[in-house]
Amino acid sequence: MQSTTNNNSRIRATIAVVLSVCLLTGPAVQKTHAQQISTGTKVAVSAAVAGAFLFVWWIVGKATGGVKSPPANVSVFPRQMDFGGISTGSSAKNVVTIVNGLKGPLAATKITVKGQGFSVEEMPSLPLRVDPGERLLLNVSYCPGKRGKSSGKLSIAYQEINTSKNGSLEIHLEGRGQP
Repeated sequence: MQSTTNNNSRIRATIAVVLSVCLLTGPAVQKTHAQQISTGTKVAVSAAVAGAFLFVWWIVGKATGGVKSPPANVSVFPRQMDFGGISTGSSAKNVVTIVNGLKGPLAATKITVKGQGFSVEEMPSLPLRVDPGERLLLNVSYCPGKRGKSSGKLSIAYQEINTSKNGSLEIHLEGRGQP
């Protein structure tokens, strides 16, 4: 029994180090290379860090038997979106991913965008069913009409179909119009 406890402690310590590296280096890599890589790549780096975290979480659970799965929920990535500097009259696009981590289906019931220059392209017909484990992708664009900083918000309201519980997600949007 002593050996199993020591092994579990070593596994937990190793996992803690791996998690720390993933969580600390991901944002640093994203920030360091922000001017050298595209927005899509920055999203991919952040997604890779989030994926690494979930993978390590799962490994810890399998190895120690003491860690439960993350709670079921509806998640959105990214939580904020900065389009950076965009020439007036031009546009930039990015993707927002909503993941149904619940045990039952949900229906996206309302999608709204506030803020000058921000929009959702190809707005889906609502309500839109999203089954457990499925993703809803929204193409968000920014087309500044004038110079200066713009900010906005993308809001997604949903209802859990089996329980009729309501929820909402918000994504903060930013961009700068340049000459």
